[in-house]
Amino acid sequence: MPKVEVEHRGILTRAKFDELSSFLRRKGRYLGRKNRFSVIYSPSSKRQTFKLNRGIVDLKLRITNKKTELVLKHG
Repeated sequence: MPKVEVEHRGILTRAKFDELSSFLRRKGRYLGRKNRFSVIYSPSSKRQTFKLNRGIVDLKLRITNKKTELVLKHG
C-alpha cells in the first residue's frame, strides 16, 4: 500500500486545538520519530526575500532516517 501524506493548514482556536489533541491521543497511533535534514528550493526573485512566496513549484531534497527523498510539489 502506498504511503500518502495529507496536509491541511489553517488557524485553530484553543478549544479546537484541545479537541483535536484529545482525539489524536485517543484514536491516533505513534509511528516514530524522524531525524530529518531538508534543503528546499522555491524559485523567487531577490526582492521577495522574507516575503510570502506564491510560486507554484517547491523542490525538496531530504534525508530522513538515513533515507534520501526528492519531493516536488506543484500547485
